[in-house]
Amino acid sequence: MLDFKKNIELYVVFIIFFITILLAFPKIYLRNNIYYASKNVNELLTKKDLLLEEQYILEQQLENQEYKNQINDSLIVNDLRLLPD
Repeated sequence: MLDFKKNIELYVVFIIFFITILLAFPKIYLRNNIYYASKNVNELLTKKDLLLEEQYILEQQLENQEYKNQINDSLIVNDLRLLPD
């Protein structure tokens, strides 16, 4: 009789243990997925910021080149006007 009660208590302990594991596993799984997803989002945001900064630099360089081209064009036009017909 004493052995039977110990076995039942042992089964109850195991059942409670497995239920606890079953309830905790989804929470752990979801936390890990959220962590890795947020890590990926942060990487993408960093890359986005770098690309936006690079775009700004390239736009500035393009604007400078366009300005230089306008000046060169105006110089060429003025030189052509000075040429005799």
